[in-house]
Amino acid sequence: MIKILTAVLFFSQILNAQQGDISIIENSNHFIPVWNNNPYLPMNIYVSAAILDGLPLEDGDEIGIFNDNICVGSKKLSSPINPVSPISIIASTDDPLTTQKDGFTPGDTIIFKIWKSSLSKEIFNCVPTYLTGQGYFISLGSALVSLDCFSKLKIAPLKLLIEGLFNGIKMMPDTVVVQLRDNLSPYQLLDQTKLLVDSTGSSIAEFDSMRIGRQFYIVIRHRNSIETWSKNPQVFNSGITAYDFTSDSTQAFGNNLVFKAGKWCIYSGDVNQDDVIDSLDLNLVFTDNVMGAEGYIPTDLNGDGLTEIEDLVLVYLNARGMISTMKPE
Repeated sequence: MIKILTAVLFFSQILNAQQGDISIIENSNHFIPVWNNNPYLPMNIYVSAAILDGLPLEDGDEIGIFNDNICVGSKKLSSPINPVSPISIIASTDDPLTTQKDGFTPGDTIIFKIWKSSLSKEIFNCVPTYLTGQGYFISLGSALVSLDCFSKLKIAPLKLLIEGLFNGIKMMPDTVVVQLRDNLSPYQLLDQTKLLVDSTGSSIAEFDSMRIGRQFYIVIRHRNSIETWSKNPQVFNSGITAYDFTSDSTQAFGNNLVFKAGKWCIYSGDVNQDDVIDSLDLNLVFTDNVMGAEGYIPTDLNGDGLTEIEDLVLVYLNARGMISTMKPE
């Protein structure tokens, strides 16, 4: 009898452990909806395709459905999505009889997010294409959608030329910082990246904190040049856009570019980075010229590794023109 009881207890412990493991697996999802058990006045959202950076989602990836920042439905994939047989994701309406927000508000915009399991990364830039439905929540409604998602947003190409580094044919490659700033005062920093601009003035700027649909100014910062802003706010409508500062002076805020050999360039000479080219910059270049300074230094405006008379002439001309940063007030 004791042996039988011991065996029962042993198998009971195994069963409890297995059930615990199942619970852990069930709760291992990244996206957890705010509702439990049966959904209230549910909406059925069918997804016929979900592409991330050009590739379909895989086993273990997740799709989350959000009303603002509240997850109202999710699905963890066990295999790639078959367009012939779309997956179904249930979203629940907010139950007015409960005190907490436990579902979507009808009429609000449907937001999609992706959890990429292999990267352990949440992707929030998803562009939905609706085959049926209008992109907003409807109690007891349905929608059929395909998703095109992006882990990073790109400005490609981003074209710019630095006056001192451009010889009229090609540019000495150098690094710049590209900032994306809000289109409204106080123009807060939204994202930034440091990149190398090649000899043609081309580069690719990638951002992983920027959101599709949000307006921004493009700001170029270089170690000895005037900070330069895009003429108007820009926006990502998909995962990629392009911008060319070299095509016309009107590409920069305040037309703050200089014409050189058929191209528009960013002014060189702000050696101390105080947003104006003046006597302070001139003195710094003059001093390094007298000292015979060499290397990758701010006073070397033409990128030849020396601070010399060519650099001095360039900063003098721009200081005489009282060149300064121009940006929205």
